[in-house]
Amino acid sequence: MTQRTNHSKNIYISREEVNGRIPLDDSVSTTCVTNHIVEMTVMEKPIRGKCGMKRLYKDHYVNLRTGEVCEFRHSVKNQRKNMNKAYTTLRRLINYNFTGNESELHVTLTYGEDMQSRENVSADFKAFWKRLKYAYPTCEYIVIYEPTEKGVWHVHVLIKDRRGKRLFIPKGRLSYMWRKGYVCVNRILDNDNIAAYFMGLFSDRNKEKSGSKKVERIPYYANNYRLYSRSKGIKTPPLYKETYKQALERVKGLEPCFENAYGIYDSGDGTELNVIYHKQYNKRRK
Repeated sequence: MTQRTNHSKNIYISREEVNGRIPLDDSVSTTCVTNHIVEMTVMEKPIRGKCGMKRLYKDHYVNLRTGEVCEFRHSVKNQRKNMNKAYTTLRRLINYNFTGNESELHVTLTYGEDMQSRENVSADFKAFWKRLKYAYPTCEYIVIYEPTEKGVWHVHVLIKDRRGKRLFIPKGRLSYMWRKGYVCVNRILDNDNIAAYFMGLFSDRNKEKSGSKKVERIPYYANNYRLYSRSKGIKTPPLYKETYKQALERVKGLEPCFENAYGIYDSGDGTELNVIYHKQYNKRRK
């Protein structure tokens, strides 16, 4: 029996109905290349019109590029969708700028007492980075602000020397620069997907164990605060609009290390509106 996810009275999404299908050669792929990792989002049908969205009713619309049903008003459900997009962007930024070598460090900054003000955490990190940048002027960062289920904040920072030279900062010196609590520092070496490893430290990816916990954290991310920030030297990975056939040329001889697909259907007559495929390849896993 086909399992459906009803997103509104107008459409539903199904994975079973597209199980085993592969994209057509002329399907449209948005391809992101981050060093040795290639991600593809493939649509069987191109977007018609300029906006790429279709209003469903007063407060909802469907993003025809991704198949997501979004709300015009602010809500926890819509905020969760925005966070998922932020996780995708963050994952790509990490994989494009960090590869897991000796010029990089992972630093966790925590507080001696419970800190529940996101605004204060941001200010504390800016002060920390100002001190660190003065002592190590060739460093760049990506920082992620994370609350616990109780709203207590801490900070994860990926730091790199942009010259590619070995980076060593004594823990005692980092503690002096932080001045708010505890510091943990380590390296992530010889890892072929550093973003997957790093994000697994702070995001809820195991739905059976912690699927509800991520939802509980969403209210702590106010609309005017971002999940992460970065320094000016962190580069944005390029996106390529191309056919699926062209995208496959980038990963010739490789099997995907991750893939899924789902179809978008009209709830009234069952007409297939589009099929979206997600694929990831890792060139180090030959």
